[in-house]
Amino acid sequence: MKRRKDRTNILKLTKIPFLQILGKKDNYISFETITSKLKVPLRTNRIILENSGHMGFFEEKEKAFDVVIKFAKGLEL
Repeated sequence: MKRRKDRTNILKLTKIPFLQILGKKDNYISFETITSKLKVPLRTNRIILENSGHMGFFEEKEKAFDVVIKFAKGLEL
């Protein structure tokens, strides 16, 4: 992932629904850094896991799973 190309332009221009799941306690990329650098696409759903770090899908797996299922079904998050 460290060597992947920057695709932020795609995110800025997309008109499809987009989901961001961020961990508030991320020690790899600080919450402040990631939220200030991410330009939010028009149709973004940003979910913040208060008790997770960089691997929220493991640390708060029930909440992350619930969010992904609701997003996939087009339900309100």
